[in-house]
Amino acid sequence: MSEIYESDQHYETILVEDLDIVRLGRQGENDTQEVSIDCSAWLTELPGAELIVAARRYGEKAIYLPIVTADAGVVTWRSLAQDTAKAGWGQAEIRAQVDGKIKKSKVFRTYVEKALDGPGAPVETLPDWVAQIRGSVSTAQQAATTAEGQAQAAQAQATAAAGSAAEAAASAAAAQGSAASSAAAAAAVADLTDILAQTGYLVTEGVYVNRNSGALTENATGSPSAVTNVPVLGGASLTLTLSQCKYGSPRGVAFYDANGDFIVDSGVGYTANTLAYQMTAPANAATMGFTTFAGAEWKLTGNLEVADMVRKMNSFGRYQNGVSLGSLEKQEGFFVNGLTGATAAGETYDVYTMRVFEGTTVSLAIPDFTHATVGYALYDEKGAYITGGAYSSAKGTVYAVSVPVGAVTLRFSASKAANVRPPRVDCLTGADEVYRTVRGLMAEKDDSDPLGRIGEQPTFIRAFRKIACIGDSLTAGALDETSPDPTSAYIDADFSYPSQLAKLTGVSVFNLGAGGSKAAHPNTGTLDDRSWWEFMEAGTRFPTANFKQNPCDVYIIALGTNDISDTTEFTGEVTAAGVQDAATSVGGYAEIIRRIKVYQPKAKIFLVTIPTWRNGNATQAPKRDAANEKIRALASYFSNCYCIDLAAYDTADFRTYYVNGGHNNALGYNLRARQYAAYIDWIIRHNPADFRNIGFIGTDKDYQPGT
Repeated sequence: MSEIYESDQHYETILVEDLDIVRLGRQGENDTQEVSIDCSAWLTELPGAELIVAARRYGEKAIYLPIVTADAGVVTWRSLAQDTAKAGWGQAEIRAQVDGKIKKSKVFRTYVEKALDGPGAPVETLPDWVAQIRGSVSTAQQAATTAEGQAQAAQAQATAAAGSAAEAAASAAAAQGSAASSAAAAAAVADLTDILAQTGYLVTEGVYVNRNSGALTENATGSPSAVTNVPVLGGASLTLTLSQCKYGSPRGVAFYDANGDFIVDSGVGYTANTLAYQMTAPANAATMGFTTFAGAEWKLTGNLEVADMVRKMNSFGRYQNGVSLGSLEKQEGFFVNGLTGATAAGETYDVYTMRVFEGTTVSLAIPDFTHATVGYALYDEKGAYITGGAYSSAKGTVYAVSVPVGAVTLRFSASKAANVRPPRVDCLTGADEVYRTVRGLMAEKDDSDPLGRIGEQPTFIRAFRKIACIGDSLTAGALDETSPDPTSAYIDADFSYPSQLAKLTGVSVFNLGAGGSKAAHPNTGTLDDRSWWEFMEAGTRFPTANFKQNPCDVYIIALGTNDISDTTEFTGEVTAAGVQDAATSVGGYAEIIRRIKVYQPKAKIFLVTIPTWRNGNATQAPKRDAANEKIRALASYFSNCYCIDLAAYDTADFRTYYVNGGHNNALGYNLRARQYAAYIDWIIRHNPADFRNIGFIGTDKDYQPGT
């Protein structure tokens, strides 16, 4: 069996920057495999940071937090049943969090080998404190039944069976109303964890949150910590559950408005040994803070419909519940000149960058800070400055930043001064009809998986007139006659994915696949270099003439697998100089994109990552993954380019059922066509403003709202 599927792998300690593929074992295995990841270098930059792993199992949309330990900067992940519940390829990343700062590793891939367990729901693995509460509830219920409702007998029996279990059960029952509802709450404790883990909330040790004033009060008794900057929605019904609560009021919960000011009479005080607290956020609440204690764990639950909507809106690129600074790209030691859009070095400042959408309004709250030129700026997709402003108004101003036509990026400055609170991006408002329509579509079901609607009929892709498919034999439609180790293959374009895509969508689709071709284009004028461009120009389809005489609305480019072998790789770098060197794989890819733009400047171009079943041996797999990072970067580098990331979302069983030898079989090409259609539809749903004017592709016409 190829090493790529081998799960009995014993790891030496892996440096965090070297993470690529981590094999977790076979499906259903528990606590049999261990991997150690050295993040100690991060602690020099972020001393005292908490190290965690965020992961996504095969086929799932939600992120979960595996149980790991960290010692001296080394994270140890033992594969538990929750990690191996589903066979196939997953994803994970390492995160370091301290004082509102968040550092992340590159996303690496996890693999769980199939076993006889078969597909099923993940095995639930709960923290000890949750299991203790659940056990306490169960014990108390059993005791009550045995004693026929006599509370004293139930208390004695529970105490004898589990020590302090009855006390924990009583606390949970008091907070939830009954033992049954307490158990249900324990089962749901992880519902908001994944969202909160990405918000950049702050943890300050040695202080507690004063429920009467919202202040952080120093007190070493009980080793308290204050958790603050936790985003909430006004009116949200919330439950805060603690694994232990050592002291009562004034320690507790406080709510704050958009300016960071305490909302009077909103606090919730603790009662010693009470573990669960129910509350409703005030209507004007933007964040909350609460007290926890050394060695204690906490979970915040409730208002799950809102959490689900926030998750969907974040995947769409819009932020309805405010934007955490920890979730944005940060450039330390710089500021933005709001009058010119230029960024300049300034050691007392940081610059934050976020995606914005024309027709919306960003509420940017800047407390306690004014300056004549330092401020915010808006830019188009090429990075050209459009408009902006300086923080020149009165302190505490909320700037209503109207996003003009063509703007896609907002950069704003923040001061590092100790007495200056960070800015808040409160919301985006004023979305246009397209946005409201898409939001309605998204509200119907979770839409975070690009291939999640593959069983549905394609929709938006049918709006295009002509699609051209550029690639190698996997585009041309090669079918292997013998397997394994194919010795011959023939091309049958009727089975190719372009032909299947045409049947599926009713759109005119042109097959520009050339078997054996590479992205790299040394321009030798011969076929020896196997360049896609050389193959096509030497054949009968003549891509230059095709691009000029038959320009299309959409181009799908899937190249790169032939650039990689045991001795060769996908060469070049995605830099200003690298994209000009057509002799490299990166430059050859870029040359195709540039030539398309010459004859069809408004075309939409989709770059496809190399699927994981290709280039899969131990030597080629790292080269393939590096190539895919470059393809993703190319999609970001050029305007009107998007990535169809097969490597991240492809099914684990594709090779088993949809590949013969080294190429797709007829079913595989059909599935690819449906995947491409679903993925392009997903991209359009998530970027409707980018596609609103596709009716003008191939013309000199355009539409600008308000003109």
